[in-house]
Amino acid sequence: MAFITSNTQPPDSTLGDEWYNPVEDKIYKRVPINGAAQWVEYNIPSLTAERVITTDLAVPRLPLSSVKFLAVAGGGGGGLDAGAGGGAGGVLRSNNLLVTPDVVYTVVVGGGGAGAPPTNPGCGGKGSNTTITAGENLLISADGGGGGRSSITPFSPSENDGGSGGGSPGPGGGSSAGAGHKYLGSGFGTTIYYDYPLGLQGFPGGVGTGTGSTRAAGGGGGAARRGQDVDGTEEAGGGGMGLHSTISGIGTGQYYGGGGAGGAAGPALQSGNRLGGLGGGGHGGASTVGSRDATTGNVNTGGGGGGGGRPQGLGAAGGSGIVIISHPTEYANARITGSDVQITSVKSNTELVYTFNSPGTIYFR
Repeated sequence: MAFITSNTQPPDSTLGDEWYNPVEDKIYKRVPINGAAQWVEYNIPSLTAERVITTDLAVPRLPLSSVKFLAVAGGGGGGLDAGAGGGAGGVLRSNNLLVTPDVVYTVVVGGGGAGAPPTNPGCGGKGSNTTITAGENLLISADGGGGGRSSITPFSPSENDGGSGGGSPGPGGGSSAGAGHKYLGSGFGTTIYYDYPLGLQGFPGGVGTGTGSTRAAGGGGGAARRGQDVDGTEEAGGGGMGLHSTISGIGTGQYYGGGGAGGAAGPALQSGNRLGGLGGGGHGGASTVGSRDATTGNVNTGGGGGGGGRPQGLGAAGGSGIVIISHPTEYANARITGSDVQITSVKSNTELVYTFNSPGTIYFR
């Protein structure tokens, strides 16, 4: 007997074979009906939503060191009133994460930080951490993105730092941008930095310029590049670029962890129309002329929120994070729980991908 995972009905099979269709989330068994072999649906619970596949087939166990993962934390919120962009949520990944059969791994997906409100104007909210725990032991922790600073002081440095740092509004609101998690260098990132257990998760925010009614803020740091500084043209800084990953198996891959763009005020006119970083970063708000609000970081990307623009323009919230785990289809399906956990078969049915858009659990047999 064989256990087959495929999006389409297997063309060749024998009696007793079982077929799991991840698109339908159903299992079928090859049985004889009126002398002919046919696929018949099992009357068993669904794989997802706190239900699991159960089968007595002798499928091989998932070996150690064979799981791939990507973990992205929630992005930081943008600053207020020509405020800086929020930093992206920290990004960690590995192609060789050790797992142990029959140990429950708990996944917590971090939410995005709130945009800076008038009641607490110093800085946008820091994003929440995304974690994976093995039993009671913390295994993975991606740091929430730093909040973008407002052009109003004071602010909390602990909120400005993060997986990727929030940006700075420059003189008047301060010229020190938030730091990225364990970031020690400068310039562009290289993909090896993000491979767990190495420490770097993102880059610092950019620095703004200007005072009074003429000011433009820096962009939030991204997972693969620092937030853009204001270059003296009074145009707000764009968000740092996120990190590219192909783990989802969708097309040529996706970007995660884009920084939020900074906002602008005064004669900068439409200068707040800087774009958020590739990977879900929110756009910065414009000044009164052009009247454009900041936008939120994209859901399940860890993108930072855009900085508010026109006078008293509010900062936008950061996007929530995500966890993606994959392994080859020839090994046993993992058991999973969660209200928004998806399983798909990708790459010509050679990889099973578990996508956690919200908290859940997973364990391997």
